[in-house]
Amino acid sequence: MTATAQRTFFHLSACIECEAMKKETVELIDVLGAELRAAGLCFGVDRADDMAQSVLRRVVKRLGGQRVYVRTTVRSRAEIERAVVRDFNGANLAEVARKHGVSVRTAYRMLAVGQPVRGGQCCPT
Repeated sequence: MTATAQRTFFHLSACIECEAMKKETVELIDVLGAELRAAGLCFGVDRADDMAQSVLRRVVKRLGGQRVYVRTTVRSRAEIERAVVRDFNGANLAEVARKHGVSVRTAYRMLAVGQPVRGGQCCPT
């Protein structure tokens, strides 16, 4: 993406956020639609509106009516888990949790995965 396109994309995204903040409830479909159209325009996609509508129809078909959790990062849970395990030195759990945006309890659970539990067994039968 060129620098100009990137600035345009960030400007459009900022405008979308301003509009969303004016509403009491943020609609995921509205945000996704606006972001898809902005990205399509910045990347020179012909018929960006048509592309956005097509993607939105598929999202609605897959997720419509469900409660959806949106992570605070684009990194996958597996990536975060690997980073927590990598950065933990035995005495810095709170620091590692804060660094990777998870609770201390979640970081502890990530570290405990695959560790022996009662009786030395990894997976109780």
